[in-house]
Amino acid sequence: MSKKIFVQIASYRDPQLVPTLRSLFDNADNPEMFNVGIVWQKDDNESLEEFEEHPQVKYLTFDYKDSHGLGWARSQNAQLFDDEELTLQIDSHHRFLKGWDTLMLEDYEQALSFSENPILSTYLTPFRVGDGDEPN
Repeated sequence: MSKKIFVQIASYRDPQLVPTLRSLFDNADNPEMFNVGIVWQKDDNESLEEFEEHPQVKYLTFDYKDSHGLGWARSQNAQLFDDEELTLQIDSHHRFLKGWDTLMLEDYEQALSFSENPILSTYLTPFRVGDGDEPN
């Protein structure tokens, strides 16, 4: 399956945003399938580092003092949608296992046998910051 997936991230001053992006791309079997949209509620000292000019990452920036909450930030993300076939909504503090995208799409394909428009939902595995950032 070679679908484009829009990854929506609402981030409020989260120092784990950049490590989350690294983990998402580095551990995907097919990183080219992802377009990431970030609603970045930040202060002037924060940076997206290598993702500021990444061709698969788009973002809207807001001063964190102007934030109107998570629901508002997630609704702002709709502006970054570009007709991708699927969407994945995550928080800005996650880690991904090698091949996570293949596993997710296998689950999606299986769910299609039960519904024309399946929704996959889960609580992700916790991880410890500074402990190799690997899921527990």
